[in-house]
Amino acid sequence: MKVCTVQPDSSSKKYVLDTSALISGNVNPADPSFLIPSSVISEIRHGNLSMQLETLSETLSVTDPSAAAVEQVRKKARESGDLSKMSSTDVDVVAVAMEHGGTVVTDDFAIQNVCSHLCIEFIPSGKAPIKDRVKWIGKCSGCGKTYAQTSGTCGICGHQIRRIRSSSRKA
Repeated sequence: MKVCTVQPDSSSKKYVLDTSALISGNVNPADPSFLIPSSVISEIRHGNLSMQLETLSETLSVTDPSAAAVEQVRKKARESGDLSKMSSTDVDVVAVAMEHGGTVVTDDFAIQNVCSHLCIEFIPSGKAPIKDRVKWIGKCSGCGKTYAQTSGTCGICGHQIRRIRSSSRKA
């Protein structure tokens, strides 16, 4: 995938913007092909972008995902080992894309990885995209026991659980 300024195509395709896409300045948030979860708007609290969004508030396509879609994304993020790296806003972005058949616009690698696991298209807004779809697991830094969760404390020796790559393949 090539990194470029995001230009909507002429079809009715929807693009779901995360906070990094808005911050990049490579998108016009008022474009009707862009969907923005309200939690993304809430993350942008001050500065020029906040004022711009406030000015455009009447023309923004703000939408929120259903609870079922959020749960489905959380489940897949848990399975891939990305949930500990994703905020609730990140989950909302992926869930909105899933519900609307949209493409996620993000520079966040955890979001891109979960999209890859869910077969949701994604494009970067400024940085290079992930190259590999990764499955993460937790491994105790002390005794080496592996866990499904990617953070916390080992139940055997009490050391920190660290996130490690379990497997990967091309995204």
